[in-house]
Amino acid sequence: VNNLIVFAAYVKHPCDYPALISKVEEHLMDDGTYLTDVQEYTYNNLRLPESVKQLRKVVISGAEVELDSSTEVFRYPKDRTDSISAQMQEVGMHGVQVGKMALRDGLVIQGTETTFIDREVDTDTETTRTVFLPEKTFSSQLDAPEALSAFQSSPMSYMKPCPDAHAKAWDSRGNVRFVGFRKGTGSE
Repeated sequence: VNNLIVFAAYVKHPCDYPALISKVEEHLMDDGTYLTDVQEYTYNNLRLPESVKQLRKVVISGAEVELDSSTEVFRYPKDRTDSISAQMQEVGMHGVQVGKMALRDGLVIQGTETTFIDREVDTDTETTRTVFLPEKTFSSQLDAPEALSAFQSSPMSYMKPCPDAHAKAWDSRGNVRFVGFRKGTGSE
């Protein structure tokens, strides 16, 4: 690779909050062709990243050819209907990512979901307050790509029954003290 050229495009939301909408990196290859990596971002109504689409293109004989593309879609408490997610929203935890899906050709090929629990923790003022802590992280078990709408309507039905990670003990401040891992997913 000889040169790297990066372009970024921003849009201003009504409250003048800039958001990255796309990023383009062009790589001039030794043979004179350009390899282009593009990332396109979409946001939900809370200005949180909703998806990131990644494309890789090359120009061959003047024609642009797409080599690869994938999309990551993110889920937040507002995308769930359980009581913990509703409580998380009530206390302003809108930006906590609770799930992520990887798509190819519009179909889900992989996903992760995190469940949360509420705990009473000590504060500096000798009182307690309720916090929401990640409890379990699950990864998908897909035999074949799945439609996005079906996956989003019931994501836990596509997850492996045993979590990849499970926080099992916390101290009085809400810090995780022990995490169990499913064999093959990391250190135990």
